[in-house]
Amino acid sequence: MRFLAVVLCCLVTLAVAVATLRASGDGGEYLLSARALLDHGTPAIREADAMWLSASEPRWRKLSARIAGGIQLGEPIPLPSVRRAPTGAYYSLHFWFYSLLAVPFLAVTEHFHLRPALALVVVNGLAAGTAIAFLFRRFGLGLVSLATASLYLLAGTTFYLGWTGPEVLTAAATLVTCLAARRGELGFAALAAGVAAAQNPSAVFLLPYAVWLSRPVRRSLSTWERRCAGAGVLLAVAPYVFFYYEFRVGSLIARFATDFALISRERAWSLVFDLNQGMIVGIPGVLIGVTGAIALALRAPGGSERRRVVANAGAALLVVVCMAVPTFSIHNWNSGSVVFMRYAYWLAMPLFELGLEVAASLPAAQRAVVAGVAAALQLGLLLPNGFAGENYNYLRHTWAATFVLEHWPGAYNPVPEIFYERTLGWEAPPNRHAVVVWPRRGTPGKAMVRADRPARSERVCPEGESFAGAREHTASAGWIFLEAPFRCDGR
Repeated sequence: MRFLAVVLCCLVTLAVAVATLRASGDGGEYLLSARALLDHGTPAIREADAMWLSASEPRWRKLSARIAGGIQLGEPIPLPSVRRAPTGAYYSLHFWFYSLLAVPFLAVTEHFHLRPALALVVVNGLAAGTAIAFLFRRFGLGLVSLATASLYLLAGTTFYLGWTGPEVLTAAATLVTCLAARRGELGFAALAAGVAAAQNPSAVFLLPYAVWLSRPVRRSLSTWERRCAGAGVLLAVAPYVFFYYEFRVGSLIARFATDFALISRERAWSLVFDLNQGMIVGIPGVLIGVTGAIALALRAPGGSERRRVVANAGAALLVVVCMAVPTFSIHNWNSGSVVFMRYAYWLAMPLFELGLEVAASLPAAQRAVVAGVAAALQLGLLLPNGFAGENYNYLRHTWAATFVLEHWPGAYNPVPEIFYERTLGWEAPPNRHAVVVWPRRGTPGKAMVRADRPARSERVCPEGESFAGAREHTASAGWIFLEAPFRCDGR
């Protein structure tokens, strides 16, 4: 009976993934690598692979044409995310493990002439289904397991199930790491951590976290568990070995797509509290649910129990911070996403598992209140965003950001890239505009200007004078936010 219930939940999850397919993000590159692995047994992208993608997925036709043309001409960088190795082979900056998992399903879509992108979301659905199976293992068969599985799906998973990227895989692997380690199953935990780290390198911090979580029930590992743990470690280091072998660089993404100077408190705040893409607008139920569960647990009698809760909360927060900080260095902070940042989704999984663990120790009435509040908040997000986040656009301000900008414009001063691209409505080059005025139409209410240039905009000052705001806020990268009412020079 339990097995059938788990299978049914997994099948429903898989069906949702397929039904909400959204060909976007870096899916084109992952598909190219999958096609290369299927066609000639190597992740090296060839011109024929690019031509295949162009014919199979019109969504990526322009991208495919650029890659095919670049390979034909022997260009070293046909696309910023595709580069030529010294051997002449072309590889994506993203490691190909996610693509490898999609290969069997790509063979099926090719055989039946289905959309190739379905292969990627099937991997997502199976990964989420695996996480749900582990939730059933932890909480047994019954309403509690169904509730936890539903909360997992609502905690950002429905937004990313149909997304053609490895976010669901990473989030599911992170959750499985925590659930398995909590039971003392260090082999499963290490293997899952390796899966997460293979696509998102900073997830490697899950390995020591798993060791820490398993310490209360630690036992000798069986031969099978030792092999699983070894496989997890190998998966975690595989990207570095591969890229060093091909490029003599440990990580192409770290070399060409990040800058450690970008790590800042501004981005840390943005990850959690940004009104356009922070955790606060994507998983408020998780944040409030975890906080509420911990607060209730700390009120319970028993000093040893309170110390255990504090230690668990501190460790979970520490691993989230350790995994999050490297992501702050990415160049493209306002990248494609669904409702909230891709990084924020999988980074939240240790907190989600912590909330489940703490809530399980609460009295039934308190546990029901915490779960109810968390579920209500997450369900409320579906109203403006849609079940799969289909109403969300990463190049538009959200309803929350728009509301604050309209009523208290000085209260929202995001990372400049977010304001720049969402106000303009496209990923404009950062130096193309020296002044960005919000809203794009109507009475100006807020402006972002370069600190080293005069602030001039005909929308604000029709005569071409420079202008100043009633209040200003210094942001990063040489930008300043100015708040209405504006004052033109000479007035």
